[in-house]
Amino acid sequence: MKKSQILYFLPAILLILFFGIDFVRFGRFEQFFSFTLWLNIIFMVAIGIPMCKGKAIGAYLGMAYSILWIVYDVVYHKMNGYNRDIPMEIFCIPLIIYYIYCAIAIKSN
Repeated sequence: MKKSQILYFLPAILLILFFGIDFVRFGRFEQFFSFTLWLNIIFMVAIGIPMCKGKAIGAYLGMAYSILWIVYDVVYHKMNGYNRDIPMEIFCIPLIIYYIYCAIAIKSN
């Protein structure tokens, strides 16, 4: 694996760092050890593996994954009146742009 291919795992790394710092600084055990968080991290790592092998399908799965989170947030949370402090669009739109960039980078090689 080349050094530049670690960037395909950047969303998972940032998620671990963000919740790890949150865990160490504020002691929020329930967030760092939640099943959903680690399932998302595993899924992001699984998305990065085909991208390391030069297959753009991983980037397409990442885009679909991000779009599904936005749809989930709109359909479930906003229609039922469960407003979050931070909407999922703030995280998912940059993630979609990141995976578009990854798809372009893979296709150009």
